Amino acid sequence: MSQITISNLDDHILQGLKQIAWQNGLPFDESLRRLLSETVSARAARSQQQRLRSMAGNAFRLPAETD
Repeated sequence: MSQITISNLDDHILQGLKQIAWQNGLPFDESLRRLLSETVSARAARSQQQRLRSMAGNAFRLPAETD
């Protein structure tokens, strides 16, 4: 596994991330891993939907994104 360091993170962002971890009953590092993983997965899914829409044209409609 790789490690990353994030510098110059605003204090309110750090506190918000800690709050999310606490609310989910997770250690801080595990919470960050899950948030990053979910974000990357969601972005990949949106990208795939966009590719399918552009390939399909008006042949069929995919549901609109709800984000």
